[in-house]
Amino acid sequence: MASKEEQEDEQMAPKPESEQVPSASKTESEAGPAAMLVEATADAALLQQLDTELKCQVQPENFREVLLRVCDLLLDHHGGPVQYLQSELGAEPNAAWTAFAADLERRFPRRPDLTYVDGLQYPAGCQGQASAIKLSLWQLGWHPDCSSKPPTFKPAARKLVDEFLTHSFITASDNLLLYQSESYPGRMENQQGAPIFFTHYVKGAARASTILMLAHVLVCKMDLDVASLNPRLYDSMLAVFCKESDIPTDAVAIALENATLSARGDIRKQHDVITWLSKLLILKGKGLSPTEVLQRWNESATREAAVVGNKRTGLLLLLKLPTESAQLLLKHSSTFGNDSAFSNEVFAHKRLHPGYTPRGMPRQWQTRMTVTVDGFNLFVQYVHASQARKIKDNRKNWDKSALEETLSMAQLLTSLMVEIQNQHAVHKDLLLEKVIHPFLDFDPNFELELQSALSECKAEFQPADISKFKDVVAVALANRDSKMTAIGQGPRITAGELEKQAFEVMLASAEHDVQSYRAWRTKCLDRDSAQYFQQLQHTARRQKQAKEIAASVTAAGPTWQIQLDIFKKLDTANFAIVTAIADKIQRLHQLSDRESIHCIAFLNWSAPAIFSAQTQKAQAGLCGGIVNGLGRSIGVCLSPIHFYKRGSLHKAEQNCLTLLTNSALNTVTRFAVAYASKTDEREKRPMLHPGFILFPGGTDESAAHKVLWQIWRTSGLLSKGAITDVSMNPSQQMHVIEDMRDDALPDSSDTATHLSQVEKAVQIGEDAARKVLQAALPQGLSRAAILLIDLSSHTLELAKACYKERVAKTQQTPIYYLGMAESESELEWQRHHLESWLSEGYIDGSIGLPPGAPSLMPKELPSDVVTALPPKPDLNTLAWSAKKDEVAGLPTLKTPDKILQAWHDHAVYGIVIQQQTRRSRDFGVIGATPKVLKSTTKEEDAAAAAAAASIPAADLPKPLAWQATISGSGTKGKSSGGGKLVIAVGKRVFIVNEGSADLLLQPGSTLAGYYKGKFVALKSGQEEARLADVPFTLTDSTDSVLHENKIQSVGQVVAQKRALTPLSASVCYHELVDQPNAEDAKHFILTLKSPSAFRPENAPTTEDKKGKDGCYTLPQTSMAGCLDTLAWETKHTSITWAVKWQARGLQPVRPVVVVTRKLTVKAGQAVELVK
Repeated sequence: MASKEEQEDEQMAPKPESEQVPSASKTESEAGPAAMLVEATADAALLQQLDTELKCQVQPENFREVLLRVCDLLLDHHGGPVQYLQSELGAEPNAAWTAFAADLERRFPRRPDLTYVDGLQYPAGCQGQASAIKLSLWQLGWHPDCSSKPPTFKPAARKLVDEFLTHSFITASDNLLLYQSESYPGRMENQQGAPIFFTHYVKGAARASTILMLAHVLVCKMDLDVASLNPRLYDSMLAVFCKESDIPTDAVAIALENATLSARGDIRKQHDVITWLSKLLILKGKGLSPTEVLQRWNESATREAAVVGNKRTGLLLLLKLPTESAQLLLKHSSTFGNDSAFSNEVFAHKRLHPGYTPRGMPRQWQTRMTVTVDGFNLFVQYVHASQARKIKDNRKNWDKSALEETLSMAQLLTSLMVEIQNQHAVHKDLLLEKVIHPFLDFDPNFELELQSALSECKAEFQPADISKFKDVVAVALANRDSKMTAIGQGPRITAGELEKQAFEVMLASAEHDVQSYRAWRTKCLDRDSAQYFQQLQHTARRQKQAKEIAASVTAAGPTWQIQLDIFKKLDTANFAIVTAIADKIQRLHQLSDRESIHCIAFLNWSAPAIFSAQTQKAQAGLCGGIVNGLGRSIGVCLSPIHFYKRGSLHKAEQNCLTLLTNSALNTVTRFAVAYASKTDEREKRPMLHPGFILFPGGTDESAAHKVLWQIWRTSGLLSKGAITDVSMNPSQQMHVIEDMRDDALPDSSDTATHLSQVEKAVQIGEDAARKVLQAALPQGLSRAAILLIDLSSHTLELAKACYKERVAKTQQTPIYYLGMAESESELEWQRHHLESWLSEGYIDGSIGLPPGAPSLMPKELPSDVVTALPPKPDLNTLAWSAKKDEVAGLPTLKTPDKILQAWHDHAVYGIVIQQQTRRSRDFGVIGATPKVLKSTTKEEDAAAAAAAASIPAADLPKPLAWQATISGSGTKGKSSGGGKLVIAVGKRVFIVNEGSADLLLQPGSTLAGYYKGKFVALKSGQEEARLADVPFTLTDSTDSVLHENKIQSVGQVVAQKRALTPLSASVCYHELVDQPNAEDAKHFILTLKSPSAFRPENAPTTEDKKGKDGCYTLPQTSMAGCLDTLAWETKHTSITWAVKWQARGLQPVRPVVVVTRKLTVKAGQAVELVK
């Protein structure tokens, strides 16, 4: 049984439209242009035939035949038994439900020899194979949400009616399978207080709804004595035998069990794609994932019933359709059942779905033929009508080519209707009569014209080139001319009336121009929005291509060069990784033996404290194994230059030497890295960085040592011993290794990258790493390869140097890189960081592509793909203006001078022209809504200034609690002291000006900050929010953030990122969904996924900071934490988040209090911040 919370959620969950009967009140405008085909009223002949059958004299001999004909007619008219019952009784509970239940109880009484169940709780022992539950007809549920499947289709209902009339309603041997959901506990009760129509079905909803339809016809429509006309059917309707399912009562389990039983059924066969579509829409409306439902189904389904391959692909594509399109497909499947025009696999083709754009056409035709929802809907209506015209034996699935051709015609028709409405004032009823009806009536000449236009795709093609549209234009022009003529007609026209008519004609013509302009402007704005997303998708594809090339560098393939792995617990496992890579290189270059691969084991022990003792031991052990066990190999080790304990650096050096010596390594040969200059006068890193060149253990005179010396003596490390003119890595270019989990909290609350001295010592930078690598490489090698094994990969400086050296082709010998990470989290960050570094470098051109990789697609969208501006409409009265619309940058309209001269100062009509001119002066269009003027902002500022009434500084309420000096404020752009932020008793906040000049606070300036703090995750049941917590919650692209010390909208920050790398432009802890509108094509909304907040610590309030009046003086950057978060949300201030781009996206840094509206405080005055 479901929990109370689950029951409430299920009650509150919005039901998909597939569970509802379409409302007859739905207007055409709501349905969209392509749905202008209004549902026709029922065929008069069908209704007449139904009326005749209902009046027929029914005898036992003709009982079955008459009822079959009546039910066939009703199913044709309503579409199914549930639709029939909703039409007769109402979709929701009402008095008709109660009356029908009473009729059933009276006409089909309970058998005295059976025990029936009245309550909602089924008795124990009724599950599985136990004894059946006995119910009456009036207890059977028939509402759509009583089953996980859609309402029964007509073909299945017809078979069930025939089954009942022939063999009766047999449930004793084939029980209905129920589950009881308290979320639907019987919507009404009878006079005895027993619930009616309440059962839920795992299997049996089709039989239940069909028998109730048959019962309603027998009792309410025809008033027949079933007991005498068909005693066998009557007896079977007195008791309904059911069982309670023993499966879990969650929606997915019930839906899958229903699908399993359907696949084994005789009448309702296994689910087709459309049935699955309806079922998944129902489950999706309850918050379940369709892909997870399908996965669970496929795990237990037979091979024939499984939803895999094209069937699954098509189903997932159909789930993206809007509700009205899904309803049309469900209607088609309900009407024709197994004779549907659509096969299970056909919807796997993306050509048959909205959004598909055909190729190989002129740009204008590509725009026309891009499949829209309206075009798709018209296509389904055409296929439905075509299938209905065929006799039953000729109905079969259409092939893909026939469906594509039909969709092309429907889409062309839809696009031409939109174009003709933009060009002329055409009423939708006229298009319905002249265009839609002939198309759905299969006018052969009309179809031939459409097919000819599609085959030619002429650039000069216009909608009026089609005869039907030509007729539409002619009728529209005739209607306009007749209207204009009617305005000027009259039996006797005086001079005043003639002047009035001329003015009305001018206004009507101007209004027509305005409507045409509005339609054109909307189309232009839509084009701008489409072009933005076109460019965005192009940039995203370019970044995806760059990421694929970057991934190929670390994956098996022709461009493979870098491998990243992690230290294992066993030294033998680590050595096995190295030998496997060496063998791979040997096979790749067809080298004679492994000794042709020259290995360099690199150790960066600049700050040993960054590694654990276990990791350091594993690094030394693997280095010894490589140098001593892989033939022609050496090691390079950077000595410690920093130790956490001052004065103990020599101990760190001694520890490193001990580890190396114990690993059978010779540390006699040394080298040094000499930096050119310091990055900052405060820099603590030494200018000389020493290191060791590691040879196999033993004396320098050993044979092995001499062989190695001959190979490596040409390298700069051995020939010179010093690497000079090396750039010291600045802190701004260093990296922080982040936790890559989606809900991981920020590791810092600093806007700048502040690293410990340990990190600064270890991160030597790309320039130093590349020069060390160049100095280590031997010269003059042939038929060989070099493997660089980075045993302290950390932030991958050596990997980047290795890649650049390989791409630059300065070495004839190929170079490969193996990096060993210390932990899984470090390895995850390294892989993400390397892919980002490579792909972003490919995109901006700072890094060369690997040899053999394809070129990146161009940065800008090709000109032949960019959608052109729609042509300007022809104007009758108004004229085009040189002035541009400030909102959209489009040309505007103006009233011609001759009209102004004729009517502007007219004694009677001049006032109308003057009013229209004043209303449209800022926008350029008569009758258009003027845009918001700058005066509105001034009015808001004035209102805010009035709200910020000042008081003398001496009258501040006492006592004062905290105060801080305001920095960065000024008078008329010049610095002026005396500004203070004061918090008084009662947590009242004042800005006080103790100076001699006015204090001016500009919008965007920082008023207060927070002291130290930490980020907390506000997960349900784990961490409770506090009043002082500042939650990181953004709602849409208009929210303000502080990025790079500048107040911007989050939309601007994301747009800058999207310009190059849109796939990386995410916002931490939020889901970003684009939602363009008329004002902003780049608008998006943000939905919070992982709640988090900044929890500030209290600023230290020592006695030396306490004044004589008991008021503590704090830094301005610590004042915000003195009050709760909501206290800073005032008319002039707000809390804004400082953010920065990190590996996981736009990440919060810390909150600050900023000024949102200009505020001036007079000298000697104080202003209170109020809400």
